[in-house]
Amino acid sequence: MCIISTACRIVSVFLLCSLLPGHASAQKPAPGPGRGEPINIINADELEYSSLGGTRIRKLTGHVQLQQKDATLFCDQANYFLDQNTIDAIGHVRIKQGDTINVYGNSLHYDGNLRKANLTGNVKLTDSHVTLTTD
Repeated sequence: MCIISTACRIVSVFLLCSLLPGHASAQKPAPGPGRGEPINIINADELEYSSLGGTRIRKLTGHVQLQQKDATLFCDQANYFLDQNTIDAIGHVRIKQGDTINVYGNSLHYDGNLRKANLTGNVKLTDSHVTLTTD
């Protein structure tokens, strides 16, 4: 466990901000002004599409896998808000970048436009040299 939890959080947030760059997809709208590239849905056991108050939502459940460039998100359940290009994920959340960086948490909010992730609950970052943890 990290002795200086505030420093771990700062380092984790800094590293997470650079983990999920954009990735283009033919299924989703092209990026516009102020809009990041869309996020690819790689896998889900179930996919539910809905529109609530004009907001298009894809609810993914079971073995969820999403990708933006060289970063992949794994979780149990995710809501992908297409128009905002954001994701809310819960359950066994993991972001993997390249061969060495992994970030874990209980839940995540990800903004695909800003390429920023906020993980909460038992957050852990690992690479080939170090492990950082925080609550």
